[in-house]
Amino acid sequence: MKILIIRFSAIGDIVLTTPVMRALKQWNSDVEIHYITKKQNIGLLEGHPSVDHLHAWDDGVPAALQHQTFDLILDLHNNWRSWRIRWALKGPVKTFYKANWERFLWVHLGIKKRFPTAVDRYLKTILHLGIEGNFPLFFPNTLEPQNLHEPTEWKGTYQVMVLGAAHATKRIPEDKMLLWMNPQDRWIFVGGPGEQEQGERLAAKNPTTWVNAAGLCSFRESAWILEHASHIIAGDTGMMHLACAFPVPLTVVWGSTSGDLGMPALSQAAVTNKIVPNLDCWPCTKRGKDRCPKGHFRCMTEQV
Repeated sequence: MKILIIRFSAIGDIVLTTPVMRALKQWNSDVEIHYITKKQNIGLLEGHPSVDHLHAWDDGVPAALQHQTFDLILDLHNNWRSWRIRWALKGPVKTFYKANWERFLWVHLGIKKRFPTAVDRYLKTILHLGIEGNFPLFFPNTLEPQNLHEPTEWKGTYQVMVLGAAHATKRIPEDKMLLWMNPQDRWIFVGGPGEQEQGERLAAKNPTTWVNAAGLCSFRESAWILEHASHIIAGDTGMMHLACAFPVPLTVVWGSTSGDLGMPALSQAAVTNKIVPNLDCWPCTKRGKDRCPKGHFRCMTEQV
């Protein structure tokens, strides 16, 4: 059986599709899974044992997919770009429900209608195959960092602070990070190239116990650092969802978004959700914003 999964972005959303791949492989180990995602996200799934063929999307159908027929196409992105892919290929299609209406009612009208998590909605696309059950996040293709020695030497004894986020209202303020980090404790900063300067600035404050890995490690190397930490602090980011694939205690600092909007921290370890109570403007968005609509950013500045 040959199955195509479509999910272009983002990091967290891709990580949340891994239970689908795990469920399919447990259902039939001979199933052949193709996965198409954006070029910049290929590294996230390289070496993943549940992906047989990985395809880079660049605003068109990859040559390797053209003229192929699939037994099932799982559109886990569900937008006009993914429609173009599935229309160009042959095979029955199952599409995940984005719950945009429910999230709109919650954010804009305060009507809090509960709905399944993104993982549950992804898994519903294979329910017709008779696949049921709980399938946790699955990310076994980590890679030991090549350019840093501290993660290996400190294995199991360090904590991780995840820097950055795609949107400003989901980023943990630096003064809050400094409040929560003991200078004597070992900390490693994780993030992308855009966070490298911040990570180096923070690490310079305690160079013997704080180390920057942001911008210096690949997806898989960053995943290794998360996997071997003793504790992780993160905002609502893709790295937070990646952290949930490992049995490491996790603290999630919620800014303008809420896990109740469909993407909570689904870790198998203990999760502490830091939320400023009694904010009538929270959550103000389902994805994050470039700035606080009210200008006060209390959802982060009042974190303790």
